[in-house]
Amino acid sequence: MEEIDEGLFPPKSEEEDNMFMPHFPHKVDKDEGVVITTKLGLKKKIVKVGQGWEVPELGDEIIVNYKETLMDGTYIASNMDEEKSLAIILGKDPILKECEDGLLTMRKGEISIFTVPLTQEIYNRFPGLSRDASLQFQVELISWFKVIDVCNDGGIMKKILIKSEELERPQKKDEVTVIYDVKLEDGSLVVKSPVEGVEFSLYDGHLCPAIEKSVYTMRKGETASLRVNPRYAFGSHGRSAQDGLSAVPPNAVITITLTLVAYKLHEIVTDDHLVIKKIIRCGEGFEKPNSGTTTQIRYIAKLSDGKIFDKKGYDGEDPFEFKVDEEQVIEGLDLAVSTMKRGEVAIVVINHEYGFGEIETNAHLGAVPARSTLYYEVEMLGFTKVTESWDMEPDEKLEYAAKRKEEGNVYFKAEKYRRAALRYDMVILSTQQLSY
Repeated sequence: MEEIDEGLFPPKSEEEDNMFMPHFPHKVDKDEGVVITTKLGLKKKIVKVGQGWEVPELGDEIIVNYKETLMDGTYIASNMDEEKSLAIILGKDPILKECEDGLLTMRKGEISIFTVPLTQEIYNRFPGLSRDASLQFQVELISWFKVIDVCNDGGIMKKILIKSEELERPQKKDEVTVIYDVKLEDGSLVVKSPVEGVEFSLYDGHLCPAIEKSVYTMRKGETASLRVNPRYAFGSHGRSAQDGLSAVPPNAVITITLTLVAYKLHEIVTDDHLVIKKIIRCGEGFEKPNSGTTTQIRYIAKLSDGKIFDKKGYDGEDPFEFKVDEEQVIEGLDLAVSTMKRGEVAIVVINHEYGFGEIETNAHLGAVPARSTLYYEVEMLGFTKVTESWDMEPDEKLEYAAKRKEEGNVYFKAEKYRRAALRYDMVILSTQQLSY
């Protein structure tokens, strides 16, 4: 490894290291006192080290106990004698404003003492102080809540009550399940979801704009409290009383407690959106079946009214096995299965154009009326991929291309143009890979 040229990158001074060091010492040195000194001159002495590594940010709501004194011990203010801890919004509330720079370095459960140099603002509060006086704050950070301005205009302020360990968030095309209650500012209940939650597509929205817009920022299992201005609530018209609960007056601010229970990733299988896959459980790895792959699946097929008309691979049956892109199942199911990974579970919604078409069909467990939309709950148990053309020897590629061309011609004559085009694409790809 090359040595660092200290002429170009001089080492940091001890003062700079103190200013930018992580604020998480392994032990507390009560005698030495000063742990860090910020750019604004604030001095911080850690009395009790906090938990974890996260610290609050501007805009977050922190819960604290504090005592404010002069350096000689003269009492100024405190909430330590009260039964309730203090909640303040960092960057907005004036309380503890003088030591805000230090509050941003605290961890949950930490107790620190902040020494604040006298400023003109402080002198205006205490005009009798000498110019070299300082304020001292002892602060215990009980906890804090992440607060997010959802629309960046103050219209929806989201306070995270229960964090999620998940990484992904739902997208506009996804289907979500949420639990919520909506109240007026005086606490009157306006509407409450069923215990099992409400399922809806984010594209369609639900109840009021605030729910849809907030869910985009949430992760599975997260619970948040929303303060919603009329623009994102029920606007100038309000909402009439329903189910014996309170009405929403025009231009009313509301609060919503919202939990994202689950969501299903939506994948558009066909460009015309007539075959859609809702992923219930994501699969493993990256591989998906290619044309000719032998797949093993199980499924339950239903009509829009929930009636089951077919079922494979359940009740002791062996997995259902078929070859992808060989017309062994209806086209919509064929196309959807070709997008699935091992272990994936999905609900596939198939328009009649990719299903049984314009005629009534007798399936294994019942009749399928003409023009029926179909719902297949499919689990991909496994598959054995055929050799890709780029892994073939030159002679094999020529044989493969000839076979695919012949298949394409058959599909073309049968006016199955999509399948024909796919075969011709395979011919082009395999011949392009030939090296002479």
